[in-house]
Amino acid sequence: MPEESTAPPAESITAKAPIAAIATIGQYEGRSVTLRGWLYNSRESGKLLFPIFRDGTGTIQGVAHVKSVPPRVFEELKNLTQESSVIVTGKVRADKRAPGGYELDVEDVQVVQRVPEADPYPITLKEHGVDFLMERRHLWVRSPRQSAILRIRAEIMRAAAEFFDTNGFIRTDPPILTPAACEGTSTLFPVDYFGDPAYLTQSGQLYIESTALALGKVYSFGPTFRAEKSKTRRHLWLRSPRQSAILRIRAEIMRAAAEYFDINGFIRTDPPILTPAACEGTSTLFPVDYFGDLAYLTQSGQLYIESTALALGKVYSFGPTFRAEKSKTRRHLTEFWMIE
Repeated sequence: MPEESTAPPAESITAKAPIAAIATIGQYEGRSVTLRGWLYNSRESGKLLFPIFRDGTGTIQGVAHVKSVPPRVFEELKNLTQESSVIVTGKVRADKRAPGGYELDVEDVQVVQRVPEADPYPITLKEHGVDFLMERRHLWVRSPRQSAILRIRAEIMRAAAEFFDTNGFIRTDPPILTPAACEGTSTLFPVDYFGDPAYLTQSGQLYIESTALALGKVYSFGPTFRAEKSKTRRHLWLRSPRQSAILRIRAEIMRAAAEYFDINGFIRTDPPILTPAACEGTSTLFPVDYFGDLAYLTQSGQLYIESTALALGKVYSFGPTFRAEKSKTRRHLTEFWMIE
């Protein structure tokens, strides 16, 4: 007569375990939790499997012995491919050798989506060239280094805004489309603005000078552009702190919105302004000549946000978007800020 298993069904284990994030998994030490994420890497040593999971907040190594989990679970873990989506349940165990101080003794796994061997995840753990990675930037952001850069960038933006806000400055971001140059005409990106020439802003200086005379202490923190074909670190967003009711309300809405998302654990990942393709139809695009290639002012950060969400988990963006609709009504703005 076969021996009956005394272990509870895997479904009941998963149902009872609370959903946790890897970043705060230490508070569940000794308890079973459920993680929702992806397989980052995996190795095998005899009858032991060591899958490494990530969920956007961090990574954790799981441990599964052939005799400690049901055969189905062991086989599914063994056959998982890189970046497969999983829901995994296990008991949190402290381990000083682990990078985060904890490991997960796997009890159950549910494969949400398995990456097929015929079309594998392209960015493996080996070294890749920059050109290869830049062509797959939407996937590259899932790597530890790129994720860390996005987190640091979000924290710098948050801390800078907090400093100016607490010291009585009002945020007044300048428009992206401007009618003239403010720092020389050799580094401008021209845009056809319904038959009139316009340019992507080089600096918010002239706009900030105007708002300073209206509001006093003001600052801006937004994208600026230089038509210099370079991939060096010199070409970044610029922050220019320089010193009316509508502007004050707008600044307060932006501050309150960012504060809400920051407090609730979201990471700000603003999308690029220049994009290679449309995301919401081609009839409302502003084309830009990007060093001989065709680019467009972004209509939405949706596609970028979807990529960073798979890398970092809870994310949001708050930045300028554009619609090439020639209208001056409040319903059809050509440039506006959108939370996504």
